[in-house]
Amino acid sequence: MRILFILMGLILFFKPAKTQDKSYAIDQAKFHFVERESRKIVNVEGREALYLNGKAFLKEVTLADGIVEVDVLAEKKRSFAGLMFRVKDQVNYEALYLRMHKSGSADAVQYNPEFNGEANWQLYREHQKYAKFDAKKWTHLKIEIQGQQLKVYIDNAKKPVLEVDHLKLDNAQGFIGFYSFLGSYFTNFRYTTFKDKSGKVRSVKNAAGIVKEWELSPSMLYKNVNTGLYPGKTALDRIEWVTGKTEPSGLLPINKYRKKRKAGSFEKNEDEVVWARHTFESDEEGQRKFYFDYSDNIDLYFNGRLLFSGKNAFRFKGPMYRGDIHIEGNAVYFNVKKGSNEILCAVTDKANGWGLLGKFEE
Repeated sequence: MRILFILMGLILFFKPAKTQDKSYAIDQAKFHFVERESRKIVNVEGREALYLNGKAFLKEVTLADGIVEVDVLAEKKRSFAGLMFRVKDQVNYEALYLRMHKSGSADAVQYNPEFNGEANWQLYREHQKYAKFDAKKWTHLKIEIQGQQLKVYIDNAKKPVLEVDHLKLDNAQGFIGFYSFLGSYFTNFRYTTFKDKSGKVRSVKNAAGIVKEWELSPSMLYKNVNTGLYPGKTALDRIEWVTGKTEPSGLLPINKYRKKRKAGSFEKNEDEVVWARHTFESDEEGQRKFYFDYSDNIDLYFNGRLLFSGKNAFRFKGPMYRGDIHIEGNAVYFNVKKGSNEILCAVTDKANGWGLLGKFEE
C-alpha cells in the first residue's frame, strides 16, 4: 500500500520560474516511525490514508523554508493531529497540531516545540489560538515556514489562524512528518520548498528587564533533593553548571538545556528538579521588584534566603487548570546589596513544559 506525495513547484520573486512538479509514491518502509507507535494504510471515505497514533517522518525529505500541507481526520472524539517540521531527531522538533475535539475553543490550534522528548505547551499560551473546523470531516492543514516565522492556515483560508514570530528550536532545517496523539488519519500530503525567497523578517525585541541567562544544574529526581534548604556555597561550587539563554520573552525552556532522566510519559513522569542560578552586580544597596513565573513548582532564594515557594502544576488547582505561565505572574522584593547578588531557584517539573520566567521592574 502506498501514499501519494506531490512535490510542488515554486515561483521565485517576480520571475515566472519553472515549476518542478514531481509525483512519487512512498511506502511505509520510507517512513521513520517512533517505536511502539501504531500505524497502517487504510481506505477512508474513498481516500488512501495513513492511520497513525504517534509520530512518523520522512527520512529522505528535509526542509528549511517552505509550505507543508496535509488533510487530517480524527479517528476518535478526542484526538490531536498535526505536523512536525525541522525535525532534528525523534525528541527534538518543531510541531503544530489541531486539537480535533476542541473546535471553537481558544486553544484549538497549538504550536508545541519538543525539547529532549518533552512537550512544552504550558510555556507558550501566546501560541495557542481559536479555530473552528468539523472534526468529523477531513480538515486541510497548511503551514508556511520562513526563517524564524511560522504561519498556520486551516481549510484553505487566506488569513492564518496562528502566527509565530520566533520559532523556539535552533534547527535551520530538518525532516518533516506527522504527529498524532490518540489516533488520526493523514492523506493528501504535499510540500513546497522555498529557495532564496525574499520577504520581510520581523524582528523580535527582548522584553524590558528580563534575565537573559541562567546557570542550570543537571536534572535530579525531586524526591532526592531537599529544595526547602539552601544548598550552601560548597555544594553549589561542586555543580557542573551549563548556561541557558532565555527567549525574547524572558522564558528559559529548561528542557532545551537539561535532559530529564525519564521523559515523554506525561503525568507518568517522575518529578525532576534543577537549580537555576543568576548572579548580578549592583553599585548600591536598595530594594528591587522582581517578577517571575514557573512550571511546575519553585523554591526561590535570594542571597541564600528563601523568599517564595509555590506550585503551578497542570490540574493542581482543579481538573481544568492548565498551569500556564506569565512574566508577571508573581513578584517578590529583593533587598539588594552592593556588589554580587544571587538568585537561586529550585524548579520542579513533571510534564507539559519545564520553564522559568524572570524580569526586574524597570
